[in-house]
Amino acid sequence: MREELARLQRAALAVGAVAAICGLLRSVDAFPLARWPAAWQLPLHLLVFTLGILAALAARRRIAWLEARRWEYATQAGASAEERKLAHEETERGRRAAARSFGAAPLGLGYWFVYQVEPGSHPLIAWLLPLTAMAGFAVGFAIGARSEERGANGE
Repeated sequence: MREELARLQRAALAVGAVAAICGLLRSVDAFPLARWPAAWQLPLHLLVFTLGILAALAARRRIAWLEARRWEYATQAGASAEERKLAHEETERGRRAAARSFGAAPLGLGYWFVYQVEPGSHPLIAWLLPLTAMAGFAVGFAIGARSEERGANGE
């Protein structure tokens, strides 16, 4: 599972970066695809919200794996204080990287979709796409924390 989550984390970061570049190109009208109709705004909100939830759940799984590895190293009988400290620091870096990487995909897509969809009569709705993505990410993180809490309590 470790390798699959690490690969998924790298893929999420790549998707976020490519989507952000697409958004940047579209914002200066240098993107080859035609704009999408304004009627797609609501479905795109649902899409980025759902992707935000899924990305956060994947981030929580990666973080849980990192935490398990941390305590595996930190509780070894022969581990020195320096090794324990290093295990904690490495895990904290990994936690932050996982959250950023998995959060980049829905945020980057939301940014791109702002410029890709026609603004229609309510341009603010399109401008809220990145916020919708991050709201989905926050909801997914809360769902993941709740399910981890339930698992820890044996529910």
